[in-house]
Amino acid sequence: MRRIPSLLTVSAAMALLLLALAGYAGRWSAALDIVSAFRLHLAALAGVFVVIAGLGKRRWTAGLALLAMLVAAAGLGPIVSPAQRSGAFGSGGDRTLSVLYANLWNHNSDPLALAAALSAADADILITSETTGDVADGIGGPRKHYPFWQAGRVGEATLRTAIWSKYPLLGGQLYLNNNVAPTAASTIADLGGGLHLGLIGAHFSRANEGLRQVQTDALGPMAAQLARPMIIAGDFNAPPWSWVVTRALEVTGTRIVGGHRITWKGEYPTPFGPIPAPWGHQIDHILLSEKIIVESIETLELPGSDHRGLFVRLRISVP
Repeated sequence: MRRIPSLLTVSAAMALLLLALAGYAGRWSAALDIVSAFRLHLAALAGVFVVIAGLGKRRWTAGLALLAMLVAAAGLGPIVSPAQRSGAFGSGGDRTLSVLYANLWNHNSDPLALAAALSAADADILITSETTGDVADGIGGPRKHYPFWQAGRVGEATLRTAIWSKYPLLGGQLYLNNNVAPTAASTIADLGGGLHLGLIGAHFSRANEGLRQVQTDALGPMAAQLARPMIIAGDFNAPPWSWVVTRALEVTGTRIVGGHRITWKGEYPTPFGPIPAPWGHQIDHILLSEKIIVESIETLELPGSDHRGLFVRLRISVP
């Protein structure tokens, strides 16, 4: 009878190892890309198995769990890379800029408090997704706070992704539905002194909806039409190590702002109804082109939303 618990623990450790390995095949399968979203969770769970199995002197279980932990941890590079890039460009004329990305949530129940929080943050550039008309057009909302915007019409119930700016915006496009491709808002900000900044706000569908390939690849042509330097911010519905984000970096020639920060803690949709996410995920990201240095980055509470905002202070090289 003692073999049964031993077989169960070994099987559990083997399952963790197989799941950790499967996540690396996310390029070829949306289902496996979803598995990769739990890579950090798997690494932590496997570490717990190592400790428990080690204390219980179950060597096979401990060995397999350790291997699973190492396999999972090996793919977490973006969250252990530094968020800040130090150093000077050497021109002596660098410009500073603050940018806030926020998924406001279509079902937000506290639009007034949210509008106040966005105004209090007072970012130079604000990029929002799932932007309800109540927040955008309400008292203290972005349309009142910012003189320039790339957004839907006044009075629309949902503006989806929008870009708000203290600086003049030069042209751009709106793709106002995150269930199609491309899905984003794009524009160019005129920062003055001949410095133009390309901006893209993105909001991708979930991996299981079958649009990750076309939505990600669509970023390439969009980025090619904009000025450099460039900032891309959005809800990618994928962690920083996923195929989705990796592909986005490839097609746009950008780098991700590193470090770990949980930006979403909502509910997992299942055939049996929604299940709360006890830990949460890092699915909102900021991507930067060359000539931009990260001075600091922090998360901000967004009243009524299941996301946290990303507030980043940047330094941009002036040509």
